[in-house]
Formats: sequence, structure tokens, C-alpha cells
Amino acid sequence: MKCRECDRELEEGAFRIVDNVPVCLMCLCGDPPAFAVLPIGVVSAVDGPGGGLLEIWLHPGMTRFMRDLSEETGLTVIWIAHQPQTLHTTLVRGWDQKDAGLFATRSPARLNPICVTDVDLISVTDNILLVRGLDALPGTPVIDIKPSLASLKNSRPSSNPSS
Repeated sequence: MKCRECDRELEEGAFRIVDNVPVCLMCLCGDPPAFAVLPIGVVSAVDGPGGGLLEIWLHPGMTRFMRDLSEETGLTVIWIAHQPQTLHTTLVRGWDQKDAGLFATRSPARLNPICVTDVDLISVTDNILLVRGLDALPGTPVIDIKPSLASLKNSRPSSNPSS
């Protein structure tokens, strides 16, 4: 198979399907340096009727970073849309039905399928976070969590939110 834009032979993992045609990563991104993103946990379904609840099971090695986490009311969860999907340059947005470019949507089908969702933190038990409002599927890798900006504004005196 060849790249539809530059006619290079495609290597496994070095291309994406965009609007139903193969495009190599060189045409999409240039020649960026590689880097690693490590998962800190995984999304899990809640036993019984969930009511919009999901669990985030943090890897046991992450518990050292959880001090005071249970005091937060909201979190920003950064996760990877790990199920492969075809990229489209335009999509119909779910909230207003407008045809928009990919970067103007919240679609998980992205070149770098990094997704960000603000959630309500319901409880923390050991390394398990119970959250409401996470639009990820069970089995989804979580790559970071942090207090949401809304949680910071509601619970702290005015200060530097980046620390």
C-alpha cells in the first residue's frame, strides 16, 4: 500500500487512514521526534447500575502521587482513545450538528487520540477513583489526572493554579 499524497510505500504503524485513504505520518506531521507516554491506569466499568459512573484503576505504583486527591471535587482526566478509527477532515459536531473541521470537534478519532474530560470525583478508595462524566470506555488507558480548573476555582483562594 502507498501513501496517497507522496506515493511512498507504507510501513505498518507509520500511516493513518484519512477520509478513507492512506496517508503516511511524514505527510501528516513532518519528521517529529518520538516520545513515550506511559499509562497511569485504566478505566473500568462499575458493578451494577452505574448511573454514569466509571472507575479509574490507577496502577499500584501511582498511589505515591495520590496524597490529598480525595479532597478534590473535580478532575481533568487525560486518556487515550485506544480503539482505531478512521480520521475525517470534517465531522458533524454532536452538540450543534454543525459540519466542522476535526480540531473544532470533540471526536476521539484523531491523529493523536489524546482526549481530555472534566469529571466529578465521587470517591477515592485505595488506588480506585469513582468518577461521573467520563466519556471513555472500559479498558481505556488513562495517561494523567489533575484537579480540574473548576475544582480549583471553587475550593482554593486565588493563587497559581499550575502548581
